[in-house]
Amino acid sequence: MYIIKSSGKRVKFSPNRIKRTCLKAGANRELALKVTIEIEKRIHDGIKTQEILKLVLKLLGENNPLAATRYNLKQAMLELGPAGFVFEEFIKRLLFLYGYETQLPDILPGACVEHEIDIIAKIKKGKNDYCLNELTNQDRAYMIECKYHNDPLTRTGLKDALCIWARFLDLKDAWRQEIGQKFDFSWLISNTKFSESAIQYANCKEIKLLGWHYPQNTGLEFLVENKKFYPITILRSLGRELKNKLFAHNIITCRDLICLKENFQNNNIKKSIQEAKLILGNSDLC
Repeated sequence: MYIIKSSGKRVKFSPNRIKRTCLKAGANRELALKVTIEIEKRIHDGIKTQEILKLVLKLLGENNPLAATRYNLKQAMLELGPAGFVFEEFIKRLLFLYGYETQLPDILPGACVEHEIDIIAKIKKGKNDYCLNELTNQDRAYMIECKYHNDPLTRTGLKDALCIWARFLDLKDAWRQEIGQKFDFSWLISNTKFSESAIQYANCKEIKLLGWHYPQNTGLEFLVENKKFYPITILRSLGRELKNKLFAHNIITCRDLICLKENFQNNNIKKSIQEAKLILGNSDLC
């Protein structure tokens, strides 16, 4: 049996993939198997992956609401908008959890023109550098460009890789002229996948990439899950209007929501706080 991916590509249906994803979301083996068997009964040749996602969420939600919430992480990352600054702030805080000193900088001078950099990340000598998967032997600085998309079909492509490389070179030239700031690497981060040409060019130029399922087994979804650093968009109890209001107050993650001051809370928010606590556990995060 074949299913249709969001890109339009036909691929063979894999029951094991459904089971693995349910387990990863927190379902026990019995429930994961039950959902997988039920999905196999209900789907048909040519069904779209979006329809399968809705079915899985419905079945998980009936048995384990927490697992259903975590299963929908990809959609939650797509809702970190509509403006890209929310995604940039989320990435800044996520990298901080992995040992980087991070900041959203002012405009920086290049040799030719000024540049608006999304994030500057620094890692100290002797610390584990996730980006290069090694202990640092010297201080390093990364110039980071964030590419936010609200459509899973939109890939971060070659044009984005070309742009960040040109910007990186101009900033390096400025440093040689003793102006601006030194950067050791450029780093392109996206909430969706990269095109093959972007990956090929980035590997050639040593541009670091972080996106959905990239690098393999250590992509963006891994970093989020590993630290349970979930955005508030993952909460099923929050509507779009309330999410935007929270974004406006710089409340972006479930951790932020749990630590919200009492005078900002209402009944809807209190319900979402309880949901966030279930996802993260009741450990003291504030």
